[in-house]
Amino acid sequence: MTRLLREKKSLELIHSPSHKRDLELEEMVEDLQDRIRQLEKTNTHLREKVLVAKQQVIMQTRRPNPYSHIPPKINSGNFKSGSSPFMYHQ
Repeated sequence: MTRLLREKKSLELIHSPSHKRDLELEEMVEDLQDRIRQLEKTNTHLREKVLVAKQQVIMQTRRPNPYSHIPPKINSGNFKSGSSPFMYHQ
């Protein structure tokens, strides 16, 4: 008997307007979560593109040294990476 009452109650809930509204809200939430995931993916992609563009700008603004192939005659304290500041170039 109680089982029948529970089934009847659940059927009434399924056909009630509030249940319909709850289903609509759940669908809306799922749609919004999908949209959030899509926007986060797009945002990540755009951030990567910005980083690449910044690196390209940095590389373009560096002026090449026209005399980089000629070693200095004295140790000025400026040295290239990979060489020691204590080594003299002759």
